[in-house]
Amino acid sequence: MGLDAAITGSQKAFALPPGLALFSVSERAMAAAKKKKFRGLYLDLVDIEAFALKKQTPTTPCISLLYALDVQLDHILAEGIENRWARHDAMLGAVEEWAPKAGFRFFPEKGAQSPTVSALIPPEGVNAEELNKKMKAEKWTPGSGYGKLKPTSIRIGHMGDVDVASVKALCAAYERVAAGLRTPAKVGA
Repeated sequence: MGLDAAITGSQKAFALPPGLALFSVSERAMAAAKKKKFRGLYLDLVDIEAFALKKQTPTTPCISLLYALDVQLDHILAEGIENRWARHDAMLGAVEEWAPKAGFRFFPEKGAQSPTVSALIPPEGVNAEELNKKMKAEKWTPGSGYGKLKPTSIRIGHMGDVDVASVKALCAAYERVAAGLRTPAKVGA
């Protein structure tokens, strides 16, 4: 792919709790790091590589997450990475098909949607924060937007161990709950 570095967190498509930063760097990036006099402490690639060659880490890792990662990597290998990507794409497709029918709009412009999480604007007259509160009251685990988008958007994840049926069930719940929250149209508007 021509990348010098690829970085991810364990809480995303690996379907693990947060706490691990996983990365890979190119030989070119390692060569550049070796030329640096001050490489920092936390992410000193040269130091990390030296410890890795001894099957060690430079600092104490969260062992339980490393065991969980080992299990998840076995699951990914068993499913096949291309099959996993296809499942993630099918979940995105389910959200793309559902959202306009239910009155939800994608926050990013068409073609810029994430393959792993959909940021959506609820239907007109539905407050995103109130929608997520009601979803939580019904025992769903809703996703809100971040920062300035928190009061106006929701997020639906379609990655990791989630399947198409689960995404469709969540979408149906969002649609039902949103319908109950819609503010009536103003008379004469």
